[in-house]
Amino acid sequence: MKAKSRRLLASLGLILWLGVYVWAAATIGSHFAAAPVWAQIAYFAVAGIAWIIPLRFVFDWVGKAPDSPMR
Repeated sequence: MKAKSRRLLASLGLILWLGVYVWAAATIGSHFAAAPVWAQIAYFAVAGIAWIIPLRFVFDWVGKAPDSPMR
């Protein structure tokens, strides 16, 4: 796959992933409204960092050398 195609696919995947993740984190976070402050802080600290972990693999894939052309 060409680098340009990988970047486009990764960009679309990133937008989709962030939309789903924000929706899920907000939905789960709404259940913490009545929780103690320490539980809210713990949840939002984890939720605020956890979204980036799966993207490491996407960025590694996008940054790899392009496939050699077929001859």
